[in-house]
Parts: sequence; structure tokens; C-alpha cells
Amino acid sequence: MLRQKLGDRVLGPVIPNIARIRSYFGQNIMLKLEKSAPVLSGAKALIRHTTEIMLGRPGLSQVQVAVDVDPV
Repeated sequence: MLRQKLGDRVLGPVIPNIARIRSYFGQNIMLKLEKSAPVLSGAKALIRHTTEIMLGRPGLSQVQVAVDVDPV
């Protein structure tokens, strides 16, 4: 869903070096965005909207989304 709106700015999903912690399996998605207020606020709204849609689907209610604004 993010790739439909942001195109080549979406990198991933990739499996991290530590793929599973306890009973949680992780995947990383990175967004490469410009540092302009309209782009960042639009991306935040898109992430929020996409997360709400995803969590509303059957079988995905247990998914957790963590946003890290400075992953490096």
C-alpha cells in the first residue's frame, strides 16, 4: 500500500539480522523522504492510514507497527 503512493521511496520489506524475538517476527521497511514539512506530514498520515487499514483486516489484528524516525 505504501509503495502504491510513494513508489521508489519505499525500500523493503527486508528481514532484519535478528529475524525473531520471542514470538515476534520482524520485517523492516524504510522510507526515503525529503526533509520538507508537507512531505513528512503526508507520509505520517499515509503510515497512520495504512496501519489502520492493515489492522482492520482479518488475521492481522496482532500485527504491531513501530516507527523509528532516525534508524541509523
